[in-house]
Amino acid sequence: MNKRFFIDSNIFIEALKKNPDYQAKELISYIYTDIFNDYYINDIVFSEVYYHLIIKGKLTARKKENDLWKLISSILFLNSNFQIIEEARNLIKNKKLKTNDALILSTVKNYQIPYLISLDNDFSDCIKNENIKIISKPEELKTLVKEM
Repeated sequence: MNKRFFIDSNIFIEALKKNPDYQAKELISYIYTDIFNDYYINDIVFSEVYYHLIIKGKLTARKKENDLWKLISSILFLNSNFQIIEEARNLIKNKKLKTNDALILSTVKNYQIPYLISLDNDFSDCIKNENIKIISKPEELKTLVKEM
């Protein structure tokens, strides 16, 4: 059975910016070679990635908007709904998460995705009682995938 992973926007941003983060770059490379598992994003991830890399101009010179679009559009896309918005509101009020982080985490919870690939430490306190594991290193992802 396929494992399901949600990819946070910081993975794309850090992997594709002019001075890429090695871990994020390796995670992206691994994700795009893994044909046995499912990887997801939502509209918030697309918005953040597009804004930081295209609008703010952090995309590497050799990468173009079309390349970014191909990369993003090859990932499975999850839609928002009222339950996600309601859960995000609760996370903002009770856990003091930023709006976009709350929407990302509430999407992961709503779709019952067990793994969140992220470099963001803000999620740690919010998932203590959830069945969600944060993946931040390529070795963690590779180990999980090999456990199939």
